[in-house]
Amino acid sequence: MSMGKQYRNDATSIQDNMMIITNQTADLSDTISQVTECMEGINSTISEVSSGILEIAMSTSDMSKDAYQTTAQTQETILALDELKKIVDSFTLH
Repeated sequence: MSMGKQYRNDATSIQDNMMIITNQTADLSDTISQVTECMEGINSTISEVSSGILEIAMSTSDMSKDAYQTTAQTQETILALDELKKIVDSFTLH
């Protein structure tokens, strides 16, 4: 085989290999972009979940406070009813 023909074959082979590498690099870049987008989506989801958990915790805390206040008011009402019963009993004819 002549040197010129061998050079042309080698050049073609190198060009083919470079094209393969270029295509694989482009595929890798696309894959990295997709992974980055997925990670951003995961990050956004985690942020939304964290906000939801915080809202639930705050609502639960508010409900607990409301329940405590309701219990306190119920106890006050029971005491007032006891006092009212004593007053009514004092006017009852036996």
